[in-house]
Formats: sequence, structure tokens, C-alpha cells
Amino acid sequence: MIHPKIFRAYDIRGVYKKDFDLKGSEDIGKAYGTYLIRTSSSYNTPLRVVVGRDGRTHGPQIQKAFIRGLASTGIQVIDAELCFSPLLFFAICYGQFDGGVNITASHNPAEFNGFKLQRDSAHAICGSEIQKILEILEEEDFIRVGDDEILPKEEEHFWKHYKDKVLSMAQHPQHGKIVIDAGNGVAGAYAPQLFKRLGYDVVELFCEVDGTFPNHDADPEDEKNMQDLRAKVLEEKAHFGIAFDGDADRVGVVDDEGTIYNADYLIMLLSKDVLTRHPGASIVHTVTTTGLVKEEIERLGGKAIECKVGHSFVEEAMRVHGAIFGGESSGHLFFQEDYYGVDDGILAAVKIIEILMNSGISMKEHFAHLPQVYTSPEIKIEVADEKKFELVENVKAYFVDKYPCNITDGVKIDFGNQAWAICRASNTSAKVTIRAEARDDDHMKEIMSLMELKVLEEKKKLG
Repeated sequence: MIHPKIFRAYDIRGVYKKDFDLKGSEDIGKAYGTYLIRTSSSYNTPLRVVVGRDGRTHGPQIQKAFIRGLASTGIQVIDAELCFSPLLFFAICYGQFDGGVNITASHNPAEFNGFKLQRDSAHAICGSEIQKILEILEEEDFIRVGDDEILPKEEEHFWKHYKDKVLSMAQHPQHGKIVIDAGNGVAGAYAPQLFKRLGYDVVELFCEVDGTFPNHDADPEDEKNMQDLRAKVLEEKAHFGIAFDGDADRVGVVDDEGTIYNADYLIMLLSKDVLTRHPGASIVHTVTTTGLVKEEIERLGGKAIECKVGHSFVEEAMRVHGAIFGGESSGHLFFQEDYYGVDDGILAAVKIIEILMNSGISMKEHFAHLPQVYTSPEIKIEVADEKKFELVENVKAYFVDKYPCNITDGVKIDFGNQAWAICRASNTSAKVTIRAEARDDDHMKEIMSLMELKVLEEKKKLG
């Protein structure tokens, strides 16, 4: 059983047993394997694919079913076992595999699960390519070369190789106390030992892997999920706190004063660092980042490249423009320098804390030169999947004749005086998201209210 709606812009994700089951997981494995074989230019025979999973309670049985389907197409499967997504990306590149899949629903609640599908070099399969996999599945046009009960021929874990790589990228042994909040996600099995190896005094918070996520959602983009970390940093008098999402490809940071820094500021901090070594380099950011990101990249001599929201779109834009670094507001941060151009929350955390501890100045001082901006949280309004794109088109039609608009992703309206608001359809859920920014708090609230009212009005019209 599979509901087609789970085939989204850059992964496959839904509620287990409601949107897909074990038979559906096996069929996704067959369709992915068939797609990979038919589109591969590899000389490997058979193709080699690595498959991991996060810590969700249903992950092991979903992974087993997926592997059974994948292996039935003749692909040699390497089981990476419990695996955070950046480790899976690293494994694909390090092991020179023809593809890879992590069984994960990232930051979604416990009842969700899904599949992040990659090609060789950890290039995400997304957009129309995911729809081709759906077509293969719906037509049951699978390549079959053997018994569906074929089991993987190899098991390997790549953590040692990953850890050695990240340790080699650190400047020198570190110091200081940090709190790590893994939100009971898979990062808890790995991140604390890595930071201890780097020399930090690590306080662990919710680092026991528990796929029911009993304490809070593993989503550092939402400030309510950062409050336990904030309190622990203050209690422990730690230098910094780090939070990861469910599969550790995103990161959030709290400083010693308990201030929570969203990913826009992390993008600016990392951009400044990389531009000291690569003057004039291109850096990718998404349409939802604060306007300060573009201003800061250009002030530092870099070239700012704007793209659609979504990790696969950032990855693609980086490849097209030869960018050295990229990031988006949700906390995905992508590294090309001495790395593979993929998003990696743990590597990001290592770099961020290293920059801050070695700089001799506080997090706040790093951004003291920036003008004051007021950016709203991203508000997500539930809209049926089959109606969300139409709603965004209606909102766009209303504003394009009234204000300058950027339609790279949904509609981003320029209200003048460096104030803007954006309305776009979520790539991963049945929601429309809106965000606003201005240099005056009242102005920001005014345009955010205008956007919310317009979205709700259009939602009511669509029924």
C-alpha cells in the first residue's frame, strides 16, 4: 500500500501504516533499483548501493523490506545500519557507491518515516526524477533478476571513516564546555563521542536514541524545541549548546547567554570563514533567508546566489555555480571545501563551535556590525496537498500587479525599504509557509498579518 502524495519534491515521506506499509516499502525498493539501473552510466556490475536508517521504531522493518525489494533488481546492497543522513552521504562518496538511501523522516514526528534517495556522489534524486520512480512503481515495471528474498551481501558501517575525515578537518584540539541536544534522534549515538575526541567537555541532553521522541520534536528550526537546550546551557554555564534534527543534517545553536541563533546567522558566520580562504567565491542561499545574508556575503567579497527552498535545490545550485558553501533557513548547511558538497549538521556544528571558540569574541559580537532586522518565524498553514500550489498561485496573482515580486519559489513580495514577505508551498508536507522581514518591527508585523490574512482568505475560497 502506497499513497502517491508521499512522493514529494526531494524525498518520499509519510505516515507509516497509513500512507505506506511494508509491501509499499519493498515496492519502493524495487522501483528505486529499477530507476537506478536504467539511468546509470556506471560500469559496475552489479550496481552497489548503501542503505541506512535513523532511530525510528519502525525503521528496521522498513529498511529490511526496502532492501529486499532493492536486492531483487540485482543491485548489491550494503547495510549501513543505524545511520544519520550525512553519514550516509559520506558513505556514498567515500565508498564510491552508485547510490544510497537513508530510511528517515528527518524532523517529522514519530509516526512518520520515509526515504532519502541519492545517486552516485550523493546527488539527491528529486523533482521529476522522484515522479519517474513513482511511475515505475505504479506500472509495476520492475527489473527482476532473482528471488525477492535475496538478502544484502555485505554489512559495513562508515562511522570510523567519517569521524577520521571530520577530525582531519578540525584546526587543532579544542576546549570548552558544550551541551548537545540530539532530541533523541540518531545524532545522539555519534555526535557526543566526536566532540569529546575534539577535546570538548560535553554535556549530553536527550542523546539516547528513541524513535518515539519522548521529550520534544527533533527539529531545531522551531524555537520551542530549543528551550530545554537553552535552559541546560545556562544551568551548566556552558559556552554553547548544539541541537540536531532527527537525522542530523540540520543544526541549531544557543550561545552562553541563552540566545538562540537561527540558521541565517550560521550561514553568515560560515560564509565569512570560508571567504577568508576563497575570496570572491560563490555562496548559495535560499529565498527565505534574511536579506542580511546576501548583504553580508557581498560585503565580504563573495557572490550571493539565490535558489528555491530545499536541500536538493541548494545542492543543484552549488553544482551549477561552482559554489564553495550553501545554506538555507531551516538549518541545512552544505560544504564543498575539502568535502562533498552535501549538507551535514554534525560537520556544521564542528566548524561553527571551532570558529567561535578560536575567535576570542562572543557570538553576539560577531554580528554587532549588522543592522537591526525583524524577521518573523516561518508560519505554516495547513492546506491540502492537492490545493496548496493553487493557493500559492492565487496569492501570487494578487500581489504581482501591486508590488515587485520574485517568483523563484512561490512569491516573494518586495514591500520597499528592505521589507519583504514570502508565500510558498511546503515541499515536505500539506502546508503553505509564510515569512516576513523588515527593518522596523511594526512594519514586519503589519506585512506578516497581511500575508496571513490573504493566505487564509484564499484557503477559505478553495474550501
